[in-house]
Amino acid sequence: MKISRRVGIGTTLATAALLAGCGGPPDAGSAITYDGGRITEATLAADAQGLADLAGVPVSRSITEATLNRMATFVLVEQAAERAGVQVSQGEVDAAVAAQAEQFGSREALEQAALRQGVPPSALEDFFRVNLIYTELVKANASDPAKPETGEAIAQSFLGEVSNDIALRTNPRFGTWSAKQLQVVPNDDGLTREPTNALTQSTGGLTLPGQGN
Repeated sequence: MKISRRVGIGTTLATAALLAGCGGPPDAGSAITYDGGRITEATLAADAQGLADLAGVPVSRSITEATLNRMATFVLVEQAAERAGVQVSQGEVDAAVAAQAEQFGSREALEQAALRQGVPPSALEDFFRVNLIYTELVKANASDPAKPETGEAIAQSFLGEVSNDIALRTNPRFGTWSAKQLQVVPNDDGLTREPTNALTQSTGGLTLPGQGN
């Protein structure tokens, strides 16, 4: 794992606030937009359908929101890694997956746990990659090794700044990305989310960066 420099947390509050207020809704046909890229509604729909098929349940708003959340988080962490000079090798990802699979008892058991988190097997390596990146961001900002929570708070602040800098936005039809909470916030539309057993069981501690259980 390579990190070229300590992560800078220098964006002023005024600039961050200005960036947070910039821009309108995502482009037509986009589920996620950010500086220099987008993820289409068609891609979101296909991924959500695939996740539902694997879970053996119909596509629901909860599944779509979970898929949107995963996609937005992956975009954010990859962008943050580029800015911070953090690189994670494929070998490190493979080792992390293997270690976690051993802890769960098998690769299949690990994949099932990740599926309950809303991460299909096809995205498992990316899931571990962004978590390894996040771990490095935390380490880079932990001035006192005995207090890792300090590094985590700074890393999350940095992710929030990056989110604002790249104007990360989600289509409000599916949920609203919060740079403060670092996750998609379900719309308060008065609709009841039906619980999905495959996505609400214990995940064995697997979480997306910045999104605790």
